[in-house]
Amino acid sequence: MKKIIIPTLILVFLLINIRHFFSYNEIRVIPTRQNSLTLKEDIKTNDIEDIVELALDITKDKLSFSPFSKNNLNVDYLDKSGKAHCWGYAAYYNAVLKRLLKSNNIHNVEIKHVRAKTHLFGFNLHQFFTHRGLIDHDISVITNKTTGEIIYVDPSLSEVFGNIII
Repeated sequence: MKKIIIPTLILVFLLINIRHFFSYNEIRVIPTRQNSLTLKEDIKTNDIEDIVELALDITKDKLSFSPFSKNNLNVDYLDKSGKAHCWGYAAYYNAVLKRLLKSNNIHNVEIKHVRAKTHLFGFNLHQFFTHRGLIDHDISVITNKTTGEIIYVDPSLSEVFGNIII
C-alpha cells in the first residue's frame, strides 16, 4: 500500500505546484503593435503585483487556446476572435497590463513580449520538438524600473497550470 500512496502523493504535489518549476531563457524581444483595446474591468491600486494578476485573469477569461489561430500579434483581432496561441496570449496580456497600469497612473514599469525557451525542472522543453511552432515560446517580461524586480508571466501555459508568475 505504501508503494502506491507515497508516489501518488508526490505526483499530486508536483501537479498542483508545477507552475513553480518553470523557468525561461530569453531569446529576443517581439515588437509591440498599436491597438485600440478597451477594458470593462478596472482596479484602483498602485500594487503592481495585483495589476499583473488581474491582467492575467482578464486574459485567461477572454482567450481560449487554439494552435491554429491567426493574427496572433493583432490585439484588436484577438479581442474579437477570443482565440490565440502563445504569441497571442503574450500580446493580449501585455495590452491588458499596459491599459491597467496606465489607468492607475503607473509609469515605472517596462513590459516586453519575449520569445523564450521554456524549462521545466531545468530541462529545455523545446529540445524534444522540431515543429516550427514548438521550438520556442512567447511570454511577458515585466520590469519594475524603480526596484529592478523582473517578473516573468506565461499567459498561455497559465491556462493549463494555473497562474505562472515568476
